[in-house]
Amino acid sequence: MSWVITGTQKIDPDAAVYLSRVEAADSEPLEADIRTAIEAFIVGCKTDGNWSAIRASYLLSAARTLAGALIPLVGPDPTSVGFAGNYNRKTGLLCGAGRYLRTGIVDDSLPQDNFHMSLFGGFANASINSAAAGVYVSLTNYSALYQFGNQLYAGNRRSGAAQGALTPASPCFFGSSRSTSTGYTIRGNQITSNQTSVSVTPSSLEHIACGVNNNGTFTSTSASNIMFYSLGTAVDLVALESRLLTLKTAIDALP
Repeated sequence: MSWVITGTQKIDPDAAVYLSRVEAADSEPLEADIRTAIEAFIVGCKTDGNWSAIRASYLLSAARTLAGALIPLVGPDPTSVGFAGNYNRKTGLLCGAGRYLRTGIVDDSLPQDNFHMSLFGGFANASINSAAAGVYVSLTNYSALYQFGNQLYAGNRRSGAAQGALTPASPCFFGSSRSTSTGYTIRGNQITSNQTSVSVTPSSLEHIACGVNNNGTFTSTSASNIMFYSLGTAVDLVALESRLLTLKTAIDALP
């Protein structure tokens, strides 16, 4: 692994680029402890083997401003729709009607049997059935993360009803990962659920966060606070969750 040296301090090059972009967008440096925690998260994801699998990811918290929060950890800059005063650096983006992020990543640009998506945030509002991320062609072809009442469900290159029924918390990690044609794993609030589900051909729809691309119509009904989002090939969901929980501790310590 190569490193960028600043004065007497070595910093991971991907962390250096990300932190520099965030601070430029914020027009102010981040706190030293937050810089250290973000770098540790990036380096930890590399150690876990997850970093190379991520094609688009945003740390939608920690930055001082919404502009800083929309700087991608990995991948293209997102297109932000509807967000204005809906950002808190401790709790992230408050999703809702008319607010979502376009990732620029098309579903079929990722392999049919090698795919993940994940979120970290608050999913405690049981009064709204909502789609938190993904794409949906029909009940026979979709990849999405949902909350129905007080349960979390996920489809991953799936045909048929979404699976999971995991109880959310605020905050908690929620994701799915597929590395075979015969099934996928869901992780929600530190619980793993393994699903048997033959994969279907991915669609040509663009993935969005804080909502779902419903066959070309961007539908944003999620009432979640989203602090992190990722999309790409298969990852170790347990390891990613652990890194995010550690990072959240540093974010919680902000004044």
